[in-house]
Amino acid sequence: MNPSLALMATLIAPLLAAALLVHMRSKGLARAALQARLRVLVPASALKPQREGPLRRLGDLLARTPLIGSAEVTLLRQNLYAAGMVSPGAVDTFIGLKILLSGLLVMLVLLWLQWSPDPPSALIGTAVALGAALIGLRGPDFVVARRAAARRDLIDRGLPDALDLLVVCAEAGVGIELGLERVAREMKDVHPELASELAVTVSEMRLLSDRLQGLFNMGERVQLESVRSIASTLSQTLRYGTPLGRALRTLTADFRLVRQTQMEERAARLPVIITVPMIVFILPATTLVVAGPAFLQLVGALQKM
Repeated sequence: MNPSLALMATLIAPLLAAALLVHMRSKGLARAALQARLRVLVPASALKPQREGPLRRLGDLLARTPLIGSAEVTLLRQNLYAAGMVSPGAVDTFIGLKILLSGLLVMLVLLWLQWSPDPPSALIGTAVALGAALIGLRGPDFVVARRAAARRDLIDRGLPDALDLLVVCAEAGVGIELGLERVAREMKDVHPELASELAVTVSEMRLLSDRLQGLFNMGERVQLESVRSIASTLSQTLRYGTPLGRALRTLTADFRLVRQTQMEERAARLPVIITVPMIVFILPATTLVVAGPAFLQLVGALQKM
């Protein structure tokens, strides 16, 4: 080897190693600063790195293929978040679970066709296998949709109390961010779902450059018209400087009017709902009690004749 090249390599290698060490150290310090900032806003359990299981790896592999698609992944992420599944790998794990469940159901159908003493025709067996695969793929979506609807109902129930507390905070001179944070802290035990959404909204308002984007994201996450109305009212208050207490009082009055209308609608539907149980259970018993003695007397009179 050329002595000059060897000398040059001997001089450059330590410099490259030192530059790489400085770069890695600066990157580690930046990451540590970011984690320290996030630790103030979110619980420490949310910052712990999660181990990737086989379901998550399978879902991640399938999510990158055209078989799933980016639109389906986005829809799944919205539905899972609406159902309260907010972990980073929830979408990948859910996709892997759907594929695994579909495969297990198809295997059970194939075993049943193999070991059945009187197996059906090939067309019926294929239809049953396809039905099992469809159930495995769409069954978890139905469960997630039901859970998301139940969570939205819980959030909707806690909105009037949250608005009342926010009105008190606004009239006391507290800003929107501090007011939302105080409401989330006070409602943590009574309405934990709504409290978690308000906490996430406060964190986004503090982290994002545009505070209005945090309010808009809250309406898109929950997918409730009432939450979108609150987000729109708070956004207009921040944008145009309108009095927060007056706007919240108007919104609270509108919510109470909507709740009263919904209760009146339920009360109006109650007679129609009660009609079927009355016909099925009460009417036969009443007919037996009223017409039973007369029927027995008629049978006795006919026997005497």
